[in-house]
Amino acid sequence: MKNKVLVLILLMISTTAFSQATAVDLNNDGIAALKMGDTAEGLELLTASIKMDSKSPVAYYSRGNAYVAQKNYKLAISDYTKALENGGELYILFARANAYRGDGNIEKAIADYTEVISQNSAFHSVYLERGLTYRLQQKNELAKKDFEKQLNHDTLDLKTLEALIDVNVKLKNYDAALMGYEIILLEYSNVDEAYLFYNSRANLYTLMQEYDKALLDLNKAIELKGDFALGIFNRAKIWMKMGDTEKACIDMNKILKLDIALQKDFQSDKDYEELKKLCN
Repeated sequence: MKNKVLVLILLMISTTAFSQATAVDLNNDGIAALKMGDTAEGLELLTASIKMDSKSPVAYYSRGNAYVAQKNYKLAISDYTKALENGGELYILFARANAYRGDGNIEKAIADYTEVISQNSAFHSVYLERGLTYRLQQKNELAKKDFEKQLNHDTLDLKTLEALIDVNVKLKNYDAALMGYEIILLEYSNVDEAYLFYNSRANLYTLMQEYDKALLDLNKAIELKGDFALGIFNRAKIWMKMGDTEKACIDMNKILKLDIALQKDFQSDKDYEELKKLCN
């Protein structure tokens, strides 16, 4: 009788271990399917993993990530919440904060980011993400403070530097914004996108009505990328503001040949219409 009981116990232990291993395998296979772009298969495998081990936070987290990729934020939030209820770690709380923001539930997103900070203020990019969320609320002073705190942890993070410049411009802290561009151009002048940094600083100089400095930056941007239609258009606008119709029209003719109106970042405005009329 004792031997029979022992066999049953061993069988139960081995079956449980097999089930757990299978749940992990299903989770891993689900993640692999998602990475291959097969969302339906990935979700099916992750759901099977959850059914096999409904107490594991990992599969809920993985399926939540899949829902985020589909922009199905409510289902993602539900899965992240279940993962947290099952002992999920801080990174899952951070993921839920991002999902709340994606769903437009800004206050809950901020609450989750704040909780992450209270547990680990050095958690990767949490100040940046909370700052971006404050910026959505147009709470630019709070956003500015968070971006500055993020830079204390990651001094040269490009996304944070650009976000801080943006709120400084909105707050009319132009000198601080220019200092941000100085850092970016010092550290990132060799990247392929450097022409965009010069164009952005030119926009700030234009806002400040420092047209000579704007021209210098636009010339540099166009030097780095000769077919940069938006930069050429911005330069044409500067020439027009400075009263140099000839140079404005030379640039305007260039951008018309580049079909600027078809470019995704271009938005027609009164300056564009005025330049077309001026140069016809």
